[in-house]
Amino acid sequence: MKFTYNVGVNEQEKAQLKVYPNPTVGQLTINNEQLTINNIEIFDIFGKTHHLITSSSNHLINIAHLPAGVYFVKIYTEIGIQTQKIIKL
Repeated sequence: MKFTYNVGVNEQEKAQLKVYPNPTVGQLTINNEQLTINNIEIFDIFGKTHHLITSSSNHLINIAHLPAGVYFVKIYTEIGIQTQKIIKL
């Protein structure tokens, strides 16, 4: 089951950004196709930020150290912001 929450994102951007695997046990991959990713933020359901990644060409994110639970990945691109819900097992 995939949940996507979008803020200021057009259909083109939604099709170009993929965060997987979901659920995950430790590593997330962000496939950005042609979009430039400026920042990536991971936060929990209480709003506490756990990761903030800036301008990286390598979009593999290790979250193995985080406890199991629900998190959100907020991806800032040149055309908007996309937030996706992920489950850490």
